[in-house]
Amino acid sequence: MITNKDISILIQGVEKKKGYRESLIKTVLNNFSGCQIVIVDLEANFNSLEPIKKRTFNNAGTEIIHVVGKDPGAIRNKTKDIQVNRQIFGARTGIKFCTRRFIYKIRPEIIFKNSNIINQLNLLSSYNLEDRYLVCDSYTSKDPFSYWPEGKFHLSDWSYLSTREIIEELFSLSLVNDNHLNTDLYLFSPETYVMSSYLIRKAALKREEVTNLNKENYLDILLSNILILSPNELGIDCQYFPYKYPFGVNGYLGLTSDLYKKYYEDKLSIPYPLKVRKRLLPLSLRRNIYKRTKYQIYKFKKNINDWK
Repeated sequence: MITNKDISILIQGVEKKKGYRESLIKTVLNNFSGCQIVIVDLEANFNSLEPIKKRTFNNAGTEIIHVVGKDPGAIRNKTKDIQVNRQIFGARTGIKFCTRRFIYKIRPEIIFKNSNIINQLNLLSSYNLEDRYLVCDSYTSKDPFSYWPEGKFHLSDWSYLSTREIIEELFSLSLVNDNHLNTDLYLFSPETYVMSSYLIRKAALKREEVTNLNKENYLDILLSNILILSPNELGIDCQYFPYKYPFGVNGYLGLTSDLYKKYYEDKLSIPYPLKVRKRLLPLSLRRNIYKRTKYQIYKFKKNINDWK
């Protein structure tokens, strides 16, 4: 039986708004008493060769480790800074201090509504799949088949849940240099680079073979290694307003629909271990209403603030 004590919650990344991480930690303490919390900060002026950690316990026995390490900085493409090295190095720094069987790596904008991830891990365990899958949150933009081939390997990086060994393997990859920006087809974003590198290793593909992957072959690789869940199934939500709703809905309308269940069972010849809990039509309507109302107001206010 998997319990809170088997989980390390790894919080890594710069919060988009001050106070997000503090709110996240409160929800972790409320829902995962007895877990381990590892918080990673990267500082440009950090001079030590090794990360520094501070370890405390709260009254409920939850272990809290705060780690500070060297910031590797961003790399710059033509239009923006790409934070891929910060994600890789920050994750690797935190993983060193995660001592529980499972790691749930999350960004500081996330909050927990409940402890669903424990239920999901126990459900996977009932199928003897808990040591096989990397569990990801559903896409926040589009599912990959709706903008193929650019969407190939573009999975959400809001959260990753799996065994310590799989999370460690996920981030066992080289840091990116400026040359990658011109030569690596799949460096559209940090999450694409991380996920493509992981799945290419798992499928024993050569980098040049990735370009020729068709949808069927890609789906075989994806379903053999990744389980994509909605925010509701994971019991999480997003504090950052532009994503707060429809957080994960776009992806849920794609791969985690009944079609995904059918692919899963047809390709792997095993029962899909999780129920499809949402009706797609109401979700689609809510998403469209949001995009035409609240999100337009948000963009208008942001443009005004940027102009000022």
